[in-house]
Amino acid sequence: MTLDPVIEPRKLPKQARSRVTRDAILEAATQLLRLKGLHGLNSNAVAERAGVSIGSFYQYFPNKDALMASLILREEEARLADLRALLQTLASKNLEGLIAGIAAALVKRESRHATFSHALDHEEARLPIAAKKAATEAEIDALLGNALSARLDITAIDMVRVAKSMRLMLQALSDGWLNEATPDVPRAQQEIEAALLGYLAHVIARREAR
Repeated sequence: MTLDPVIEPRKLPKQARSRVTRDAILEAATQLLRLKGLHGLNSNAVAERAGVSIGSFYQYFPNKDALMASLILREEEARLADLRALLQTLASKNLEGLIAGIAAALVKRESRHATFSHALDHEEARLPIAAKKAATEAEIDALLGNALSARLDITAIDMVRVAKSMRLMLQALSDGWLNEATPDVPRAQQEIEAALLGYLAHVIARREAR
């Protein structure tokens, strides 16, 4: 699936040297967003920080929107990889331990780079990339669904659907608590845990009542 032509990367690297250049540009943009937010991001600043010419920058990204779209999709892939690793470390935990571990990891990740995350959220709402993100989100839902199924001895429940609802709750709650003027990180983690466990308890009770 391709992106909207306006935000489609101009050049997809096939050789190692080209991949290094593209990665350097994306990493430079990430650093600028973490330091200064969206107002500090422009093509010249990114090229300078990446150590490439502005001409080289435009070989890969025709505009700022194409750069932001690639950053968002890159971050989604990183979240998927982190979730895979996290679930391995939580393999021996029960349901409560699983939820606590997921909540702690999410809050730590989002609060560490709050300016970066806020910038990506802002641009994600503006850019037409929902279809491109869908594949990664489906993988996240499948991973969470499998982790839940391993801990809940219930049948006839669509765990992928439940996992999707949990993912959406995680996003909304972390955004709400961590985007405040003075983020309360411990409270954010507590509220996320309570909300997810409460939702799962409701799902289980509704199934048992049938």
